[in-house]
Amino acid sequence: MLSRFLISQHFSKGAVDPTLFTWKAGNDLLLAEYISLSGYCAQILWMRSQLTDYGFQFNKIPLYRDNKSEISLCYNSVQHSRAKHIDVRYHFIKEQVENGIIELYFVRTEYQRADIFTKPLPKERFNFLIEKLWIKSMSPDTLNRLAEETDE
Repeated sequence: MLSRFLISQHFSKGAVDPTLFTWKAGNDLLLAEYISLSGYCAQILWMRSQLTDYGFQFNKIPLYRDNKSEISLCYNSVQHSRAKHIDVRYHFIKEQVENGIIELYFVRTEYQRADIFTKPLPKERFNFLIEKLWIKSMSPDTLNRLAEETDE
Protein backbone atom coordinates (compact mmCIF):
# COMPACT_ATOMS: atom_id res chain seq x y z
CA MET A 1 0.00 0.00 0.00
CA LEU A 2 2.73 2.48 0.99
CA SER A 3 4.85 1.39 -2.00
CA ARG A 4 2.06 2.19 -4.46
CA PHE A 5 1.49 5.58 -2.84
CA LEU A 6 5.19 6.51 -3.00
CA ILE A 7 5.46 5.42 -6.63
CA SER A 8 2.34 7.47 -7.46
CA GLN A 9 4.12 10.49 -5.91
CA HIS A 10 7.09 10.05 -8.32
CA PHE A 11 9.36 8.19 -5.92
CA SER A 12 11.55 5.42 -7.35
CA LYS A 13 12.04 2.04 -5.76
CA GLY A 14 15.68 1.17 -5.09
CA ALA A 15 17.26 -1.26 -7.58
CA VAL A 16 19.25 -3.13 -4.95
CA ASP A 17 17.13 -2.52 -1.87
CA PRO A 18 13.42 -2.54 -2.78
CA THR A 19 12.56 -0.99 0.60
CA LEU A 20 14.58 2.14 -0.25
CA PHE A 21 12.70 4.88 -2.08
CA THR A 22 14.30 7.96 -3.62
CA TRP A 23 12.79 11.07 -5.07
CA LYS A 24 14.40 12.86 -7.97
CA ALA A 25 13.46 16.34 -9.13
CA GLY A 26 15.28 17.10 -12.36
CA ASN A 27 19.03 16.93 -11.89
CA ASP A 28 18.94 17.46 -8.11
CA LEU A 29 20.10 13.90 -7.43
CA LEU A 30 23.02 14.30 -9.86
CA LEU A 31 23.89 17.64 -8.28
CA ALA A 32 23.88 16.14 -4.78
CA GLU A 33 26.13 13.27 -5.85
CA TYR A 34 28.51 15.60 -7.71
CA ILE A 35 28.79 17.90 -4.68
CA SER A 36 29.43 14.94 -2.36
CA LEU A 37 32.09 13.67 -4.77
CA SER A 38 33.94 16.99 -4.46
CA GLY A 39 33.85 16.58 -0.68
CA TYR A 40 35.20 13.03 -0.91
CA CYS A 41 37.95 14.26 -3.20
CA ALA A 42 39.01 16.96 -0.74
CA GLN A 43 39.13 14.42 2.11
CA ILE A 44 41.13 11.95 0.05
CA LEU A 45 43.64 14.61 -0.98
CA TRP A 46 44.06 15.59 2.67
CA MET A 47 44.70 11.94 3.60
CA ARG A 48 47.13 11.69 0.69
CA SER A 49 49.09 14.71 1.96
CA GLN A 50 49.27 13.18 5.44
CA LEU A 51 50.50 9.84 4.12
CA THR A 52 52.99 11.56 1.80
CA ASP A 53 54.50 13.19 4.90
CA TYR A 54 55.16 9.65 6.17
CA GLY A 55 56.94 8.63 2.97
CA PHE A 56 54.13 6.98 1.01
CA GLN A 57 54.10 7.71 -2.71
CA PHE A 58 50.97 7.87 -4.85
CA ASN A 59 50.21 7.96 -8.52
CA LYS A 60 46.61 8.54 -9.54
CA ILE A 61 44.06 7.95 -6.82
CA PRO A 62 41.19 5.73 -8.00
CA LEU A 63 37.62 6.54 -6.95
CA TYR A 64 34.86 4.04 -7.70
CA ARG A 65 31.40 5.50 -8.32
CA ASP A 66 28.06 4.04 -9.39
CA ASN A 67 26.77 7.08 -11.28
CA LYS A 68 27.85 7.40 -14.93
CA SER A 69 26.41 10.92 -15.28
CA GLU A 70 28.46 12.13 -12.34
CA ILE A 71 31.62 10.63 -13.86
CA SER A 72 30.94 12.15 -17.28
CA LEU A 73 30.53 15.61 -15.71
CA CYS A 74 34.06 15.25 -14.33
CA TYR A 75 35.65 14.13 -17.60
CA ASN A 76 33.76 16.28 -20.10
CA SER A 77 35.23 19.75 -20.55
CA VAL A 78 32.12 20.99 -22.39
CA GLN A 79 29.68 22.88 -20.16
CA HIS A 80 26.41 20.95 -19.97
CA SER A 81 23.02 22.57 -19.46
CA ARG A 82 22.59 20.20 -16.51
CA ALA A 83 25.82 21.48 -14.92
CA LYS A 84 25.72 25.21 -15.61
CA HIS A 85 23.99 25.95 -12.30
CA ILE A 86 26.61 24.09 -10.21
CA ASP A 87 28.66 26.44 -8.06
CA VAL A 88 32.29 26.79 -9.19
CA ARG A 89 33.64 25.51 -5.86
CA TYR A 90 32.13 22.10 -6.55
CA HIS A 91 34.14 21.70 -9.76
CA PHE A 92 37.18 20.96 -7.59
CA ILE A 93 36.80 17.27 -8.45
CA LYS A 94 36.80 18.08 -12.17
CA GLU A 95 40.11 19.96 -11.79
CA GLN A 96 41.67 17.02 -9.97
CA VAL A 97 40.56 14.63 -12.72
CA GLU A 98 41.89 16.97 -15.44
CA ASN A 99 45.22 17.27 -13.58
CA GLY A 100 45.52 13.48 -13.42
CA ILE A 101 45.45 13.31 -9.64
CA ILE A 102 42.11 11.50 -9.34
CA GLU A 103 40.84 8.80 -11.67
CA LEU A 104 37.15 7.87 -11.65
CA TYR A 105 35.86 4.40 -12.43
CA PHE A 106 32.31 3.17 -12.85
CA VAL A 107 31.36 0.27 -10.59
CA ARG A 108 27.82 -1.08 -10.60
CA THR A 109 25.94 -0.56 -7.35
CA GLU A 110 25.94 -4.23 -6.37
CA TYR A 111 29.77 -4.24 -6.38
CA GLN A 112 30.25 -1.04 -4.34
CA ARG A 113 32.28 -2.12 -1.33
CA ALA A 114 31.50 1.09 0.56
CA ASP A 115 27.83 0.07 0.77
CA ILE A 116 28.72 -2.40 3.49
CA PHE A 117 29.41 0.55 5.80
CA THR A 118 26.47 2.75 4.80
CA LYS A 119 23.44 0.55 4.03
CA PRO A 120 21.54 -2.35 5.52
CA LEU A 121 22.20 -5.28 3.18
CA PRO A 122 20.75 -8.73 2.68
CA LYS A 123 22.96 -11.48 4.14
CA GLU A 124 24.12 -12.77 0.72
CA ARG A 125 25.25 -9.33 -0.44
CA PHE A 126 26.89 -8.59 2.91
CA ASN A 127 28.90 -11.83 2.72
CA PHE A 128 29.85 -11.12 -0.91
CA LEU A 129 31.16 -7.64 -0.02
CA ILE A 130 32.95 -8.91 3.10
CA GLU A 131 34.96 -11.22 0.83
CA LYS A 132 35.85 -8.29 -1.44
CA LEU A 133 37.21 -6.38 1.56
CA TRP A 134 39.37 -9.37 2.54
CA ILE A 135 37.65 -9.52 5.92
CA LYS A 136 36.87 -12.83 7.52
CA SER A 137 33.62 -13.12 9.44
CA MET A 138 34.07 -15.28 12.55
CA SER A 139 31.53 -16.81 14.88
CA PRO A 140 31.48 -15.77 18.56
CA ASP A 141 32.85 -19.23 19.49
CA THR A 142 35.83 -18.79 17.17
CA LEU A 143 36.51 -15.30 18.53
CA ASN A 144 36.40 -16.60 22.14
CA ARG A 145 38.78 -19.45 21.26
CA LEU A 146 41.22 -17.01 19.62
CA ALA A 147 41.01 -14.69 22.63
CA GLU A 148 41.80 -17.59 24.97
CA GLU A 149 44.79 -18.62 22.83
CA THR A 150 46.30 -15.12 23.04
CA ASP A 151 45.79 -15.01 26.82
CA GLU A 152 47.90 -18.14 27.28
